[in-house]
Amino acid sequence: MKTSCVILNYNDYRTTILLLGKIMNYQIFDNIVVVDNCSTDNSYEILKQYENDKIKVLKSSYNGGYGYGNNMGIKYSYENLGSNYILIANPDVEFEEECILKLRDFLRENRDVAVCSAIPKKPNGSIQKIVAWRIPTLRQYVLSASNIYNRFFNTMYYNDSYFSNYVTYCDVDCVAGSLIMVNAKLMIENGMYDEEIFLYGEETVLGIKLKKKNLRTVLLTNQYYIHHHSVSINKSIPSNIDKQRILLNSKIIVLKKYYNIPSFQLKLVKLFFKITLVELIILQFLKYLFQRKR
Repeated sequence: MKTSCVILNYNDYRTTILLLGKIMNYQIFDNIVVVDNCSTDNSYEILKQYENDKIKVLKSSYNGGYGYGNNMGIKYSYENLGSNYILIANPDVEFEEECILKLRDFLRENRDVAVCSAIPKKPNGSIQKIVAWRIPTLRQYVLSASNIYNRFFNTMYYNDSYFSNYVTYCDVDCVAGSLIMVNAKLMIENGMYDEEIFLYGEETVLGIKLKKKNLRTVLLTNQYYIHHHSVSINKSIPSNIDKQRILLNSKIIVLKKYYNIPSFQLKLVKLFFKITLVELIILQFLKYLFQRKR
């Protein structure tokens, strides 16, 4: 039984190198596969210097986004390295080897579990706001484009009290994609990321795919990792407005493919999405004014 770790890099070789330095001697990993998503900052050439018998460095032919790059690493790990279990890790995470052992052991013991994850914490030790969520209804998925809705009205996220009811693990629909371990065979045969989505929404789509196949997604409630949230994304896409545009484009793809929304409803949704862009601009401006007064 082989275990690999896949790390997707885009214009952030420094963060990736820091993670490699922390995990390269972890005994659980037979291989670590770094996929450079066609970076423009010489990341591939720099990371290639770290390649050895354990660390493999690949380069995608173009920047196809989060799903495309991770799928490349998953396929390579399964088909070329014979990996049975694959940890998919963002460069901006920290985790102990014991956590990964627990994730892999759970997958080994539960053959109907395709995805297993731990609870993400902030660098200060507090639990991250978004840990796991239910597959949203059409209404929830559309409205979640709004920052105000997410802050005050969104009910699709599991709250802390839900997790506190489970000592060791709980079943969920979707988990944060910053660190997940997958059963490689189940992932390739039934899941995989939707490569039409460039960024944002991949975890929800994966949850939809796996649930349709009666495969489980599990969160270990007694295991944790640190996520320096959006460090890599912020370096490549610093503007919140640009992030919102990418998010909205991804949502349109998901609505068409997985919610089968009719064209007349989609026109209304696109109008609402434009309103959420204006909303974000206003919120950004108010934040700027508040910071200036301070």
